[in-house]
Amino acid sequence: DAALLKPMPIPESERVVRLSYGTPQSFVWFNPRGFEVWPAFARARSFDAVGAYATGELTVLGYSSGRLRAAAITPEIFDVLKVPPQIGRVFTNDDVVRGSFHLAVINHDLWQTHFKGATDVLGRQIVLNRQTFVVLGVMPRGFDMPQATQVWVLSRWAGHVLGARPPFPIVIARMARGVTTTEAIQDILQTAGPMNSGTLKDPSRISVTSLRHTLVGDVR
Repeated sequence: DAALLKPMPIPESERVVRLSYGTPQSFVWFNPRGFEVWPAFARARSFDAVGAYATGELTVLGYSSGRLRAAAITPEIFDVLKVPPQIGRVFTNDDVVRGSFHLAVINHDLWQTHFKGATDVLGRQIVLNRQTFVVLGVMPRGFDMPQATQVWVLSRWAGHVLGARPPFPIVIARMARGVTTTEAIQDILQTAGPMNSGTLKDPSRISVTSLRHTLVGDVR
């Protein structure tokens, strides 16, 4: 299967997994700032970083093809994927705390096509589904995680950018080195379980699976 053989453009991709518990939106909370992963994951030693994303298509004012693949994400997604921007920076939790939501990170191809590779692209505007965003960073050539993403925005804009009924967020994590799947599941139970006992009623339903297989399954 060519999709399985093609390497993902992220370092140590074998450590990146999807976390779920029976439903797609497992381990996610919704609030006025968008969606976020359960805060308890910050104490889970089995993971270096845990984040969530939702993907979809949107219209772009002035873009040649008119539509782009977009991902609404939590800032931790870039910590999970471990790929630094080529230019500028990516989102941080400080952006969320300050309410700096009108920010966008774009991929290399969008930089070259929509902005003609302009060296002053940082701070320039892009209109996504009638919402104006400021370009914060540009990712390196070949990086389009997850699912052929061309532009990333904060989760606050999931409904505005991806549509009134955006897909449920998917939670992914970068596992700490040497941690097994069994250990990760036990860690989730010990850290997140006590705060969410009404949700984590059946430990056997906790799933820790390879992100590669998740993405291939989504494509199929």
